[in-house]
Amino acid sequence: MISNSAYIAMHRFGLGPNESDAARIGASPQNWLLAQMQNFNPAPAAFQDLPTTAYIAENALGKLKQLRDAKKKKGADPEESQKAVKAMLKTLVTDLTGEITTRLNYAATTETPFIERLVHFWSNHFTVSTTRKEVIGLVGAYEREAIRPHIFGKFSGLVFAVLRHPAMLLYLDNVRSIGPHSPAGKRGKKGLNENLARELLELHTLGVDGGYSQQDVQEMAKMLTGWTVNIMKGLQGKDVGAFHFVKLMHEPGSKTLLGKTYPESGENEVRQAVLDICAHPSTARFLARKMAQHFISDNPPDSAVKKLESAYKRSGGDLTALTKALIALPDAWKLPASKVKTPHELVIATMRGFGGDVKLKPALIAATLKHLGHVPFSAPSPAGWPERAEHWISPEAMIRRIDWCRLVAAKMQRGTDIETLMALLLGEAASPETRFAITRAPSKNDALTLLLASPEFQRR
Repeated sequence: MISNSAYIAMHRFGLGPNESDAARIGASPQNWLLAQMQNFNPAPAAFQDLPTTAYIAENALGKLKQLRDAKKKKGADPEESQKAVKAMLKTLVTDLTGEITTRLNYAATTETPFIERLVHFWSNHFTVSTTRKEVIGLVGAYEREAIRPHIFGKFSGLVFAVLRHPAMLLYLDNVRSIGPHSPAGKRGKKGLNENLARELLELHTLGVDGGYSQQDVQEMAKMLTGWTVNIMKGLQGKDVGAFHFVKLMHEPGSKTLLGKTYPESGENEVRQAVLDICAHPSTARFLARKMAQHFISDNPPDSAVKKLESAYKRSGGDLTALTKALIALPDAWKLPASKVKTPHELVIATMRGFGGDVKLKPALIAATLKHLGHVPFSAPSPAGWPERAEHWISPEAMIRRIDWCRLVAAKMQRGTDIETLMALLLGEAASPETRFAITRAPSKNDALTLLLASPEFQRR
């Protein structure tokens, strides 16, 4: 039977227990987490056959643009053109389902579940969403190339990688942002777009109460002008889909952000501004609270937030130091578990609990996640998926969760020993009420459903 600290390590820091985790975790769950960090692989083999950003851009998004352009040409058959666009979009959605399935299966079987939780956390922090069709093909590559390799470096490095990726530049419309006084702006092209600048300050770094003004948003937007990608602008070159700085679109002159004036330096302005924003006290406070909210409680203790904030400041924004400070927090190792698992986390935890043996076809996985209201890479806004419990446990949402538990119970009851599974999944954390309900259930199917639906399994 797993101890309470092992339960916390596997549910709160990890993605749910399995037999392999239980065998490896040993006497120090903290050391189990630290060992995962030491053995970090930024490019797991499971993802190596998935298409890169460059490939997707050239073979999917570039062709999609050509098809859309063809629709506008004189003599084009509107019906046939529309069919071709729909067919291409359908291909992108099919590829996305494959990406989500691979990601889910890897999370269900990985020996480094803490790493995957961190990847998912930072990916949600820097959300790009398929609610914008332009990024349907790119969201998976974005997480693999811009998020995953940078989760243990400087936060500024992560921000910079995100800002340069086509998925973010397309999702928040920066590819269309043109400086009013730039050569392109003077020719009457469309003007400044503030979307990326606003979310960079509000959602990614300083926080909504971080002390910036509308004037700062505009200045940041001016710095970001000219940051675009090959796909939408039809620029020529071999690096289709790669980041491009287009001087003709860049707003000239110095810019003043948060009281500091940055002289005109083209593409380099953003780099200097990102370094300063990431070193700002508001960014330290904002990230500390967000991480504490994700790993401890919807309303984390101020003392825990301050310790994380201090770790970020002391290390100069180093995410390894911040993560180690999180592991060392006494508040992170207390029960009862108060965080409600998101539906996506619940599905992963269920699959891990059965050793990854819950084999579901990609279409069924997609349908399940849609039924539960939590399809990866489809957050409703740039703020990402919500953290707080009230978003995930409405009466309707609870019925859908129980539907999932019943589905798995019916599929996996044969050969499953309930007592053994309860010891693995809940261990010492199982309450007397939960034990009583499971052991007195009228059937194995009901017992398994109750186990998966128990508060101790639904929370982390």
